[in-house]
Amino acid sequence: MKKWKMNSFVAVIVIGAVLSTASCGYILHPERRNAHTNRLDSLTVTFDCLWLLAGIIPGVVALIVDGVKDTWYFAPTEKAELDLHKDQLVAVGLGSELAVEVNAVAEIGADVTLRLLDESGSELVPGVGTRVQAGHSMKPLALLVDDSVPAGRAKLALFVDGHLQLSRAVEVHQR
Repeated sequence: MKKWKMNSFVAVIVIGAVLSTASCGYILHPERRNAHTNRLDSLTVTFDCLWLLAGIIPGVVALIVDGVKDTWYFAPTEKAELDLHKDQLVAVGLGSELAVEVNAVAEIGADVTLRLLDESGSELVPGVGTRVQAGHSMKPLALLVDDSVPAGRAKLALFVDGHLQLSRAVEVHQR
């Protein structure tokens, strides 16, 4: 009976050590390792901090491992998916500027275009675009919503090599 208790105790210690050294973000999000995007996942940081309740050493190890491996930050693909699923309506007045900034390095060269479209898919203002070279970041793209744009619903759309990547509903209103 005593041997069983000792084996259980050792198993708990080993499992605890493995979990604390591997950390939450490092285990749950391997795609995030070394993929820094400037968009913090507060849930992962919170779980790392909760390890401090178990003890100073597991908490510090969890914070260090996730901090060094950048698993606190959403991966570029996760960020795009999060932006795609936002259902909030962006309100913009005439004479305003709509801008998009992508915080990622291009894996391959691509033509990126930002367009403001009406519900039928027609451009409301001329689109702006740029060519992004492989290994470089994209500069912010901005559209001016001038007086020729009718008030109402529109869609801000980001195209990469002619394919829609992200879109966001926009409500254009008079100032």
